[in-house]
Amino acid sequence: MTQAGGPAAINGFLYQIIHHLGWITKVTLSGTLKEQDIENARLVLEPCCGGDARIETPDNYLVEQYKTRRNRTWPLSDITKDVMRDLRKAVPSPLQEHAIYRFVTDGRAGRLNKLYDLLKDIKSATELSDLDSVNLELFNQIVKETRSNISQSDAEERAIVFHLLSHFEMEFCVDSNQIAVRIESFLRPLCPNLGDERKIREHLIGILVEELSKGETHLDAIRINAMFHHANISADRLKNLVMLPKKMGDLIRNRLCQLFKYQPDQDVRGIPEWPEKKSVLL
Repeated sequence: MTQAGGPAAINGFLYQIIHHLGWITKVTLSGTLKEQDIENARLVLEPCCGGDARIETPDNYLVEQYKTRRNRTWPLSDITKDVMRDLRKAVPSPLQEHAIYRFVTDGRAGRLNKLYDLLKDIKSATELSDLDSVNLELFNQIVKETRSNISQSDAEERAIVFHLLSHFEMEFCVDSNQIAVRIESFLRPLCPNLGDERKIREHLIGILVEELSKGETHLDAIRINAMFHHANISADRLKNLVMLPKKMGDLIRNRLCQLFKYQPDQDVRGIPEWPEKKSVLL
């Protein structure tokens, strides 16, 4: 069991730092966002208005709340009071259609059948009247337990919680050590020397700790690249690697068309697919 007090606080803080670093590498290196979205993306770490991390792009609004509870479970009451209450503060006005509010923890799920039933019901509903009496009762309980000191009408409160639950996700048993391994795999192609990925990850964590000591931290593409540069790595190397298949495809296509008079519109074969897990020697 994680001890209370200092060790638990440090464990929770490092858990958040690892996740923050995971966000930064994922957003800047994985290509999950469009190029224009990456340029306009903004990561907000330790936001003052709810959640532990938030990413904003023209088409995305994602808020994550991290809690450490290793080898213990999360009952429904703790999720509503400790998690949803904080995430509710992150719901923007006006409401974002493509928002996601995600709870991430290394703890285990408790007896959450009632919550899962509510989430399933509410995500298929268009309004509160679509909920059955059991789920409506739990919904009203969540409205009450997540209520903040901000003065809002009953209709506003219900609309906010309905939106939150409609876009709410949970991830349990997320091991920070596995996240660290994943981050190092992201960093490996960027390192000047093979085997430097752990040292660079720890360096980046140090940079993040310094940034987060100032409170709410905003990171755009320029600041993220500057942080990578400070850690002696270059995101351009991976960007070039991501672009390599397209460049090679264009080159081969031009050679085939010019030298061998290949006509793509006459080809009846489908586009070949290379298995994601199959290695390629370049």
